[in-house]
Amino acid sequence: YDGEVMVFAKKFDEQFKLHHINIKETAAVYYGLSRLAKGLKSISIVVDNTTTMYTLLKGYSRSFLLNEFIRRIQAFLKENDAVITSIEYIESAENPADWWSRIWKTDSCDNCVGIGDGERPH
Repeated sequence: YDGEVMVFAKKFDEQFKLHHINIKETAAVYYGLSRLAKGLKSISIVVDNTTTMYTLLKGYSRSFLLNEFIRRIQAFLKENDAVITSIEYIESAENPADWWSRIWKTDSCDNCVGIGDGERPH
């Protein structure tokens, strides 16, 4: 990927515990944008969830909750005069954010955000 890579991973609180993975993945895109992309005008998104990818590409879903996060993403883009220039799929095993999203199973990091070259720490 060209440019700076920002990896966002978040431990979801109890309200998300019972939600389907598609909701969590789409919510992660929104939270990542709102935390890391302010001031950016051109944004590329890479996800390891095909439902999230196609929902972002279409701009809507049959799911009420997915639509809620799509509306939030669209509002963020409008407020920041930004555009998503590409949305791509990556295999989970190749996704640099995947490691960060699983760190809470073994570590006590409650709100980690990894920013950098997308590499896992050694």
